[in-house]
Amino acid sequence: MLLDAERAARLQQPPASPAPDPSAGVQSATVLQSTGLAKRFGADKPVFSDVSFAVRKGESVALLGANGAGKSTLLRCCLRLIEPDAGSIKLFGRELVGAPASALRELRARVGFVFQRHNLVPRLSALSNTIHGALGRSESARLWPPLLWSQALAPDGLRAEALACLARVGLADVASRRADRLSGGQSQRVTVARALMQQAEIVFADEPAASLDPAAGAEVMALFADLNRREKLTFVYTTHNLAHALEFSDRVVALRAGRIEIDAATHSLRAEDLKGLYG
Repeated sequence: MLLDAERAARLQQPPASPAPDPSAGVQSATVLQSTGLAKRFGADKPVFSDVSFAVRKGESVALLGANGAGKSTLLRCCLRLIEPDAGSIKLFGRELVGAPASALRELRARVGFVFQRHNLVPRLSALSNTIHGALGRSESARLWPPLLWSQALAPDGLRAEALACLARVGLADVASRRADRLSGGQSQRVTVARALMQQAEIVFADEPAASLDPAAGAEVMALFADLNRREKLTFVYTTHNLAHALEFSDRVVALRAGRIEIDAATHSLRAEDLKGLYG
């Protein structure tokens, strides 16, 4: 068994909302709400069904599950990058399911997405790749998108903002270096800087450390945790790494057999509680 019956019953319930902190107030608003979400591909059995959970502003939430459990599909469904078959998704209080393309663009502009593959333009500098984060919000880009393709063309204000974003992830000293000359950890940090340049209010990350060596992976996860604590950036990510989930998140939402097996605060969990997910 994954857990004894008493502990399992407790961990299958979402953690109680913390008492409001009048000095901060960052935990009071729900920024993502999934209700009864379901997805299947073709005639296959459902990837998941009846998945309901919420993410509050300023939280760091780890999505866990074995290969095929549906955590990456769930993450993409929560932004309608993959269309769910049933259920409701509310982002910043607005329904995504059935929303028109214009509303989707508006809501997605407030969300950064960090993939396992870094998706940088190899021949452009770290600074130029970071500036790309402003493409969805800049008036200059709307008037003439090529302005934000390269840092050489970008307005001075946006270039300075991008440099500041690189500084926030510890990469100000490699701003002019081509992306294909960066290490794996540096490349992933640039993707984080790009999300910051986007002025994202919530960051989704799909296995952000999986393609990195252990040291670089831990550094990237520590960076996310620092941004979450220091800047109250909401962070939702998938991972197989139990140590990362317990160290760098406030909550764990774990999928097993197409259902949520655990939704619990990390301080109530041990690695032993999670290992059964992979059995």
